[in-house]
Amino acid sequence: MVFHTDQFSHYFGLTSYGFYKTQMHAYAVILFFVLSGFLITFLLVKEKEKNGGIHYRKFYARRILRTWPVYYLVLITGALLLFLLPGQIDQGAKPQLAVTLLAYGILIPNIATFLGYAPDLVNILWSVGAEEQFYAFWPFLVNNAKKLLDRLLLFLLVFLALKYILTWLQFPYNARILMDYMPFDCMAIGGIAACLYHRRNTALRIIYHPVIQALAWIVLVISIFYKPLHISFFGMLNTDLNALVYAVIILNVSTNAKTLVRLENPVLNFLGKISYGIYGYHFIVLFLLSLCLKNTLTALPSAAAHTMMFIAEIMVTIFIAYLSNHYFEAWFLRKKESYRVPDG
Repeated sequence: MVFHTDQFSHYFGLTSYGFYKTQMHAYAVILFFVLSGFLITFLLVKEKEKNGGIHYRKFYARRILRTWPVYYLVLITGALLLFLLPGQIDQGAKPQLAVTLLAYGILIPNIATFLGYAPDLVNILWSVGAEEQFYAFWPFLVNNAKKLLDRLLLFLLVFLALKYILTWLQFPYNARILMDYMPFDCMAIGGIAACLYHRRNTALRIIYHPVIQALAWIVLVISIFYKPLHISFFGMLNTDLNALVYAVIILNVSTNAKTLVRLENPVLNFLGKISYGIYGYHFIVLFLLSLCLKNTLTALPSAAAHTMMFIAEIMVTIFIAYLSNHYFEAWFLRKKESYRVPDG
């Protein structure tokens, strides 16, 4: 949210500080993909273990009730703003609203974004589309694998090989959609982490080691305040290299009793509860705030204007996400409970 506010500060009539150019906002989404792969795989493995298999219909019902309400609310709101306020929003190189709505409506926003049909207001939804496509095949992979860890390692290797082959054959256009908009390799890394924990694999001794923990956190802090980890030798594998770092952090904060960093506290629990809304709504909030504050901010000294912009974006987005969670998403989340699979 902070990096996007810096990137699109021109909506407020302000000059960007430029720290968004490190692309850390993109790596923050990679962290989300790793976390998602970890969580979904672990839940699927536990369901399979307790019940002898995965109940597909209930799995998809739970996912739909969790992701679709905010997704389509953001899409509809963004489309209305694009229709009602033409010319005030950067619609990108291909602003055809009908094509965008069709692609986003059938849950391929990542492909639409890759092809240029990505207005700023709804572009944020591309990652949710990638998640939905991941859900389309992942439960079947988990349910039908006798040796899941081996299967996930094979999946990761094949996916990475495909990216390299497409690049080697000089099909960068096709390779880029796999690298940037279908990051199933990062989700697989999260899934592998879940398998390591579920099986109490000996690799956890290394992952849980205080030095490894400290190195992972140092990489993350440097990534946020300087630039993400990038080693020229690794080329297109740099995304996966960072994903491995994020997997180490996720495993430690969620499963290691001796974790160096504890994230369990009321503030972070609250933010975690509304985090999907924060992610989904923050760009629409940014645009609407710019309509309200632009004239005020441009009359202020630069430092004061930027400070007010960031504070307003953060606080209003959190407030909107809270209202959404409490008064909108809660109804669907209650329905979601009826689709939980009882322990076998």
